[in-house]
Amino acid sequence: MPRVRIMTSISTTEASYKRGQEVDLDEATATSWVEAGMAVPAGSEEQTVPETTARRTGRPAARKPKGR
Repeated sequence: MPRVRIMTSISTTEASYKRGQEVDLDEATATSWVEAGMAVPAGSEEQTVPETTARRTGRPAARKPKGR
């Protein structure tokens, strides 16, 4: 079973995983999640970076009104 580090919170019918958690998965699931960018092989140098709407779309984050 390959060990992977979860890059985004994931919930399945069997379990739920938090970002940064390292887990053992079956080969097919691990490969699929790594290809989709939801996980990286454990021990890799990639950092766990939260994805934000601003990062995904390239637009600045919405501002909150002052005084509320």
